[in-house]
Amino acid sequence: LLAAVNWDSLGADASLPQTPTMIATTSALGVLVWNRANVSDAEAPKSLDDLLKPRFAGKLGSWIRAPLYASLAKSQGVDKVAAWLTNFLGQQPKLYDSTYRLAQDVGTGEIDVGYGLYHATLPAIAAGAPIGMALTEPVAISTLFSAVVNRGANTEGARLLAAWLATPKGANAYEAGTGRGNPYVAGSKTGDYVKGHALSEYPVGELAAYVKTLTEFNKMLSSRGARK
Repeated sequence: LLAAVNWDSLGADASLPQTPTMIATTSALGVLVWNRANVSDAEAPKSLDDLLKPRFAGKLGSWIRAPLYASLAKSQGVDKVAAWLTNFLGQQPKLYDSTYRLAQDVGTGEIDVGYGLYHATLPAIAAGAPIGMALTEPVAISTLFSAVVNRGANTEGARLLAAWLATPKGANAYEAGTGRGNPYVAGSKTGDYVKGHALSEYPVGELAAYVKTLTEFNKMLSSRGARK
C-alpha cells in the first residue's frame, strides 16, 4: 500500500524519525497549564509531580486518553509512570474527552491546573484566557507521520509535500495552520520551543510496546483506578 521513499534524496533531514515509508510531520506536545488568576506563577506547577500537591486536589484536569503518559513511559519507565498515574487519579482530576475543553476550563477557572496539549491551549490563550503554560522535563510527545500510497494521481507530488513538511519552512507553514508543529525540525517554531529539552516517545520500531503501554494506561484513566 505504501511507497518506499528515499527521503534524503528529497532534502529531508536524516535525523528526523522516519522509515522508508513514513516521515515525521508533526507532534502533539504535553504541557502543564494553569489559571493565572487562581494560581500565581510562583505557585504554578513546574513538573508533573507538582500536580500531586494537596492544594490541587479536585481542581485539576487531564485528557482521558493516555498517549502522553505512554510516551513518557519510554524514558521514565512503565512502572514509574503507572505509579504516578495512580497517585494523580487519587487527586480526583476532571478527565476530558477533548484537550481543547480542558484548556477552556483552565481559562475560565473551572479547574486551576492541568496537563494538556500545546496546540489545544493556544486558541484559549489567543482569545485572552489567563492561562500559563510550561513544558515538562522530559517533554512527552506524540508524533504523526506522513506516508505516500503506491498508486495515485500524483505520487511524486505527494513525496515532495511530505518531504517539504519536514523542512523548517514546511513545518512552520503546517504549524501556522494547525498550531501543531514538528519538534524534530531544527529552526522551526516548535523546534525552537523545545530546544534544550529531552523528548520522550516510543520510536516507530517499538509500536507493539507502545500499544501495550497505551492500552494499560487508557484502562487506568477510564476506570479511574490503580494499575492491575
